[in-house]
Amino acid sequence: MKKFLIIIASVVVALVAIVCVAISPAAKYVVNNYGPDIIGRQMSVQKVGINLLSGRVRIQDFKLQEDDDTLAFVSLDELDTKANLWRLLSHTVDIRYVRLNGLNARVIQNGRDFNFDDIIEFYSSPEDSTEVDTLDTGRVWNIEINDIAFNQGYVSYQDVVLDASLGLRNLNLMIPALYFSNRNSDVDIEFNFDEGGTLRTHLAYSMEQGDFALHVNLDSLNLASLQPYVMQSFNVGSFEGSLWAVVDLIGNLNHIMDFDASGSLNMAHLAATDLEGAPLASVDTLHVGMKNLSLLRRNCALDVVYLNGARVAVEMSREGEMNLAGLIKESAPDTTAVESVEPVADTTDNKPFALTIGQLSLSGIGVDYTDYSMHQPFSYSLSNITLHSRNFDLAGTNRAMMTARLGKAGRANVSWSGSLHNLNDQKLNLNVENVRMADFSPFCYEYTSYPLTGGNMTFSSDNIVSNSRLNSNNKIDVYQCTAGHKDRSYKAEYSNIPVRMGLYLLKDMDEHVKMEIPVRGTLGSPEFSFRKIIFKAIGNAMLKVVASPFVFLKGANNGIKDIPVEPTSATFTTQQYESLTTIAEAIKAKPEMSVTLRQHINTNGLQEQLEQMALMRDYHNSLTDKPTEKLSPMDTERIATLSYPSAELDEFAKRCLIEKGMAADTTANLATKRTKLYASQAAAQIEMLKTSRNRIIHDFVVTQQGVADSLFRVENVAPEVEAAYKGKSRYTIEVAIGGESTLLEEESEESSESSTTEQ
Repeated sequence: MKKFLIIIASVVVALVAIVCVAISPAAKYVVNNYGPDIIGRQMSVQKVGINLLSGRVRIQDFKLQEDDDTLAFVSLDELDTKANLWRLLSHTVDIRYVRLNGLNARVIQNGRDFNFDDIIEFYSSPEDSTEVDTLDTGRVWNIEINDIAFNQGYVSYQDVVLDASLGLRNLNLMIPALYFSNRNSDVDIEFNFDEGGTLRTHLAYSMEQGDFALHVNLDSLNLASLQPYVMQSFNVGSFEGSLWAVVDLIGNLNHIMDFDASGSLNMAHLAATDLEGAPLASVDTLHVGMKNLSLLRRNCALDVVYLNGARVAVEMSREGEMNLAGLIKESAPDTTAVESVEPVADTTDNKPFALTIGQLSLSGIGVDYTDYSMHQPFSYSLSNITLHSRNFDLAGTNRAMMTARLGKAGRANVSWSGSLHNLNDQKLNLNVENVRMADFSPFCYEYTSYPLTGGNMTFSSDNIVSNSRLNSNNKIDVYQCTAGHKDRSYKAEYSNIPVRMGLYLLKDMDEHVKMEIPVRGTLGSPEFSFRKIIFKAIGNAMLKVVASPFVFLKGANNGIKDIPVEPTSATFTTQQYESLTTIAEAIKAKPEMSVTLRQHINTNGLQEQLEQMALMRDYHNSLTDKPTEKLSPMDTERIATLSYPSAELDEFAKRCLIEKGMAADTTANLATKRTKLYASQAAAQIEMLKTSRNRIIHDFVVTQQGVADSLFRVENVAPEVEAAYKGKSRYTIEVAIGGESTLLEEESEESSESSTTEQ
């Protein structure tokens, strides 16, 4: 019996030995020859070592091919693991260590397909059943996996559709112990990105409870590697920069949105271009310090946001579309059928997202604005923009101060208080200094047809918005502003405004144009436009000063629109001389302004009036002892008041006709006799009076008042114009400045447009 037991034991030992010796070659043979039956793909291994007594398995130079057998899908230099097989008897899986060295894996995505989909399908049930047979032994198995280490691995990812690739090299994973109880398992992962950057993570995770604490340290990530993914959502041509981040997440995987995050984020040398390759935005340095972020509680508290050296290019197209508005791509409509689900109750009760920033500091910011929507493209740059705010609260009332350089020499200071949560109540104070007016010429041309050629502007604006109603007080001070000639081929909205003349007349002795412009309106109204209101107010001021320049320049009591004329007199009244004095002083005050007086005489009835006066003068002389051919103005006025019987005048005219050898007309009526006697004399007197008045006015203004002869002119209208003239006898006044002229009699906007001309 004893001998038999020895034989049996020897056989068992021999069999175990045979198994121990044969299992490694057998396993290698199976792997190398039955890969398609095991996993659906070819596999190969150079060396397999299995020691059943120690529980150690060691595999070297393993490869799993792609489904086309051309390249390796997964390869590894060595897999070494050891288990305590004896503890299986106590329902415990005890893995002492797992070593995986030189892992190399390649993942390829093409749309929704991956290069490992066939492996998943290989292990799927043919009926795609979700039911799985289970063996319930009534015993609980304990699983203990210790000392897991993946060393020097490499994983490559390629997206065929996006033509994007990502490589993770020097991949290391360390898990001291993996627990399936309520104890925390620590997982450390570290790898380098092929394109630059390093990621280190530490995870403390309770598999039973689902609690986790994750620390992420991202160092010098090259953002250019993310360009294909950025281009999926944004219309950009290129994207580059570097990213650093240190983030701590604490939460529970059973409630994925219930987590708290804290940490910091830094970006440097960020730059993006548009689809044509033109610069779109850039950032030198961005630092964000995050105190806490909770999506479930809709709360984000930032300690600091610091941005330095950023620049953005804003462009308005010819159609009025802004480039930034089209930066985000529109999502394609989802045409896939979706089963209706019951709405989930909103646990946040529509609570608004709360954002607070302890310190907000922006510096060195630049904005390049180009507007192609106007007739003349407008380009302008804002640089050295700074913005500072403390204790910023998205839902509260905030204060911020901003400064900026405008163009090459201008400067702006802005103070703001209000809430971004409610834009209906705001306060904004703006002060702009030393802005070059020529830079804004396209705007002036857009609204008035005039370009701006020179000048500097200071602008201050106090704005209060209450219940969406704007109450704005604006002060403008423009120094030495000049405008070019009007483009008459372009009909602007306010082309009736005589800009050149208005600017010249509005200037004071020191070359300043100072105006105060209130703006009132409802911000939500589609008709409301701040800049249109400003332009209209300035235009109205120009129209008023051009319509009454002498009132504005010399403070005349009444607007001088014309100078009335008594057509039968060569003298002027005191009031008329006062008007001429005001005109002369205005010309001397504005030496670039010239004035032309044009004499309009209504000759209708004037011939008869002068013939009658000549008849009465001669009849009056016939009754006096000292007749005179030339009467004084007082004699003329006195004779005009006399009343002689028509019969006496008729008899006198008859005698004069006989004396002149015109007896044939003695039987005509008095009017005919008077015309025969004095027609030529009256016509000559009309011309003599017109010439005399012109000479008196010219001598008074030029000689006595000292106005340059080149700046003042007196003339008669053309004979054909006078023949058709039916208005009152007067001198009309035309003011000209720099080739632009206007008649002062025209006051309405429509008539001002028709009367303002360029010579």
